[in-house]
Amino acid sequence: MNNEKVKDVDAAIRIMSEAYDKESIKSWEGVIQLIITGQEECRISIINKSGNIGIKKTKNKNPDVIIQMEDKDFFSIVNGEKTGTQLFYEKKADVDGNFEILFKFEQAFAHKQ
Repeated sequence: MNNEKVKDVDAAIRIMSEAYDKESIKSWEGVIQLIITGQEECRISIINKSGNIGIKKTKNKNPDVIIQMEDKDFFSIVNGEKTGTQLFYEKKADVDGNFEILFKFEQAFAHKQ
């Protein structure tokens, strides 16, 4: 990734669709629903089945994990400035669901400098 910062959801989804650890992704299966608020408000579903990842703007009816955050905080993760864990402890991300999947998801999508 170049030094230009991601500022829109579609670009973030493209990056996320490519920037994950192919081995770590095999350590979990499930559905994560991101609820992004702010100017770039949307819902993003991240579906992992047998190491095959799908990321798209859509609402999932039965996610294993729901994460809600503002768009600026979402972009700070995609740009490698913060982690989801940092945002959670800073109370900038609300999380509900299976934390084991959440932590494995974060490991698989750790920002690569």
